[in-house]
Amino acid sequence: MNEVILECRNLIKTFDGIRAVDGVSLTVAPQQIVAIIGPNGAGKTTLFNLITGFLTPDAGSIYFKGRNITKLPPNKIAQLGLARTFQDLRLIHRLTVLENVLLARPNPLGETWYGAIFARWQKSELKEREIAMQWLQFVGLASQANELAGALSYGQQKLLTLACCLAFGADLLLLDEPVSGVAPATIEQLVDYIRQLPKMGKTVVFIEHNLEVVKQLVDWVVVMDEGKVISEGKWDVVSQDAKVLEAYLA
Repeated sequence: MNEVILECRNLIKTFDGIRAVDGVSLTVAPQQIVAIIGPNGAGKTTLFNLITGFLTPDAGSIYFKGRNITKLPPNKIAQLGLARTFQDLRLIHRLTVLENVLLARPNPLGETWYGAIFARWQKSELKEREIAMQWLQFVGLASQANELAGALSYGQQKLLTLACCLAFGADLLLLDEPVSGVAPATIEQLVDYIRQLPKMGKTVVFIEHNLEVVKQLVDWVVVMDEGKVISEGKWDVVSQDAKVLEAYLA
């Protein structure tokens, strides 16, 4: 299974008689950047929710690093090395930038938020802070480490969300619309940071409507429409597929 980190087999999810995900199968190779694109309502976020355990498929199976994770809860899937971001950023605005990243770390210091942030085990605490600061440095937010997360601009909050996801230490990152609503300068930063991740041993699967960003980043692209995969492959091929053009023009 070294050539496949994630595999979905014939996934089906129905809501009120409508198949939001309709027989989706896909494979993701390690240390690749894969985009899942398609019109609104195509089933992209539902697919992410199935992969990460927030929804259980009606049929089909999901394998991560060769292990069947189909019925595992989100926390167990995350512990195996799979992290995600959400369209709603899910930051804690009243905590600092650094504290948000510390909370994202696996097995944080102590079992409570208080323990995670103010633990007295100095040696471990210093190491956790060092790791958190490294990821804040990576996304260009080290100088804002002690600011409240809620005081950041929306684009900076997107960068912080990426830092939190990376701080978790996962091998596979699922990013839901990472550049949506972000100013062009910050989009350039995010593209640059995401592009570097495979060199760090990370695999990235992301949902995105900004096709210029998709074009810049992807090794492979999967196109969904009405719950189905209608095309997949290299960007230059998929972008000229008649089925894809029709889906976006419909």
